[in-house]
Amino acid sequence: MIPDDTDEPAPPAPRSRRSLRGAWITLGVLVLLVVLAGVWAVVAGLRARSGLEAVRADLQRVRDNPPARQELLRRLKADAAKAGIAHDQMHQLGPAVIAHLPFLGRSVVAERTIADAADAVLVAAVPAVEATDGLGGGGTGLDLTRLAALHRVLVQGATDTAGPLRALAALRTGLTPGVVGSSVHKAQTQLGGISDDLTHAAALTDAVGYLLGSHGPKTLYIGLENNAELRGTGGLVSTFALAHASNGHLTIDKFRDSQGIAKLPPDIVSVPAPAAYAAAYGPYLANTTLWLNATMDANVPSSAAVLAALTQQSLGTKPDAVLLLDVAGMAKIVSATGPLHLADGSTLTGDQLIRSLLVTYYGDGSLDQSVQNARHARLADAASRGFAALASHESDTSVLKALATAASGRHLALWAADPATEGELDLAGVSGSTDPHGRDLGLVTINNLGDSPGYGNKLDYYAQRSFDVHVVLGEHTADVTETLRVTNNAPSGLGPYVEGPQHPGRMHLLVSLSADTAATLTALDENGKPIGFTTQHMIGSQQVAFPSDIAPGDTTTWTFAYTVPVTKGHYALRLLPQPLAKAAALTVEVEAAHGSTLGVVTGGQSGDWTTSHTVTADLSHLDWWHRKLTL
Repeated sequence: MIPDDTDEPAPPAPRSRRSLRGAWITLGVLVLLVVLAGVWAVVAGLRARSGLEAVRADLQRVRDNPPARQELLRRLKADAAKAGIAHDQMHQLGPAVIAHLPFLGRSVVAERTIADAADAVLVAAVPAVEATDGLGGGGTGLDLTRLAALHRVLVQGATDTAGPLRALAALRTGLTPGVVGSSVHKAQTQLGGISDDLTHAAALTDAVGYLLGSHGPKTLYIGLENNAELRGTGGLVSTFALAHASNGHLTIDKFRDSQGIAKLPPDIVSVPAPAAYAAAYGPYLANTTLWLNATMDANVPSSAAVLAALTQQSLGTKPDAVLLLDVAGMAKIVSATGPLHLADGSTLTGDQLIRSLLVTYYGDGSLDQSVQNARHARLADAASRGFAALASHESDTSVLKALATAASGRHLALWAADPATEGELDLAGVSGSTDPHGRDLGLVTINNLGDSPGYGNKLDYYAQRSFDVHVVLGEHTADVTETLRVTNNAPSGLGPYVEGPQHPGRMHLLVSLSADTAATLTALDENGKPIGFTTQHMIGSQQVAFPSDIAPGDTTTWTFAYTVPVTKGHYALRLLPQPLAKAAALTVEVEAAHGSTLGVVTGGQSGDWTTSHTVTADLSHLDWWHRKLTL
């Protein structure tokens, strides 16, 4: 029989074909898993982003209008819960898989980093606010035990947020959708620096505890500065008091007129002063028991050290700390603590305080001593009641915000004789130091030199000021041009005590402009004409100083130009406002030098110069591929 070929079994498929089929199946499964993971990541990302956007919007509302403590705590807990959900969503399996893919994973990594940062910040914020409960000691002082506990919470919060916020700051938004890039920039703007803020707050709590007697009783000098008669720190200290701290309680003596303890030549006595202070302001008898020029140096630690020495010389008591507060700063605090009810039956709100103390209380501006005595009594009454309201006020977010705003605008500054405590105050940003710590310095200091020998004036309230900064940034140098304009808007008929008896309405000023210690001056003009000046080396900077007169209705413009060395196209400028009754207008412009391209610029806000801040600018350094493309 002939065998039938159709009955024979089919030969087995080649091994390579089976392997290929298995590979395709595996690849298909992997692709399906990636697609599913991608869908999972998209859904989780959208949910997380929605929750984080709600958190971001609420935090902005809280920052703009701080609610009462209990409401703040409730909202922070709600926001923390939302941020925690977003954190968990972005760490699920699907987003975790996609995060490891090139290009596609960038958006997931960005959203996950934002969620991590928001979660860390809010997890730190809730116990920090909870730790303020009872801190005010029932309005009788600070509970130092609770203050120490708050210090520990803040230190821990700074530690816990440092890593997530560093990761957020390092995020790059190239090759990500615009909506992701926008979320990153919003988060970096809103959350960036919070770890440092917690560190600074921790330093402040430790310093305040020390000054309020955690390590033994302390004596403080409290000076109220008059912005109508400008000095470098904000104004002539017209009214002062000594205060005594122990176990968190502060007792303030009766406020007094500084001129009541001042001496006139030839009876004045000099006191020790920092070298830079003595060189710049010693010729004006600033470090003597004349007292009225003691705050000419804008660097508060220098002026405060002289005030402490003067207090010891004149009163036999050397304070452990000096607190300086000007009228504008006091107005911010009164707005938070409530209106002042004065002994004469009048009531002053924060908005009314500035004009009342700097204009209305001068009356007809006569030289009659009884008129001035009545004004001094009102000033002392307002100062006493204002500080009493602050000392007895329970911890409140509005008060804390007012204090922080006053310190940022240099309207409030605190100096300690103890070096370690002073270091903490400087770290917290409340020391009033003008040391730019290696950055360039934008600082205008105007001192009112009075009407004529033996007579002052109170015209600084009526000045209008603007300060424009223009920077041309190159690889190795930055060319900086600063333009200062001051207009004398003083009306006639203010009276000889206010406008001056010899030169009515004339502003007689000592103007100082600061720059980096390594800066090379290229021009200094007044109304377009070169002028003479002196150069002083201050702490961390140099300044040029010159006298000037401005008649009523006139405007004087000064142009200050210099070149400062930079490294690899990086420039940083610390902008410190002089405390004024009416803020100066600030304009900041940065451009790249010819042949260079400007990269990232931060902190260059223009508008009313009400806060201390730093402008940073970098040139854009192209990578190898982009350089080749542009050849």
